[in-house]
Amino acid sequence: MKKEHVLALTRGALLVAIMVAACPDLGWAQAPGAANDLGAWANERSRANVNALTVVISVVCWIIGLWMIILGALGVKDHAENREKHKLAPALAKLVMGGLIGASPFLVQMVSASIRGANGSTASGPSLVSFTSL
Repeated sequence: MKKEHVLALTRGALLVAIMVAACPDLGWAQAPGAANDLGAWANERSRANVNALTVVISVVCWIIGLWMIILGALGVKDHAENREKHKLAPALAKLVMGGLIGASPFLVQMVSASIRGANGSTASGPSLVSFTSL
């Protein structure tokens, strides 16, 4: 066998071993209590993990937004102390971008609730408009 074929087979075996180690309930054909349907299992896992991911993304947005606002406020302070050396436009841009990044999780939730509608959907939170009232 060529070296490339051996490496490809080794990578494939390693991938299968990782899948079995990561998903032991799918490693057996008739595991008791395990989801026998890969689609149902993936759907359940993705729903459980997406909620945690949205919290992490929201926290990261809030931290980055707060940092940009602090940098913008320091830029405005520098401009007030020395107008010739420090321009006001970059400081204001940091303030605006920090506000937008910090508010983006709320804005995404609001747009999602507005598109899906509030009745009978999984989205919860503020909505721009309810399509059922139109």
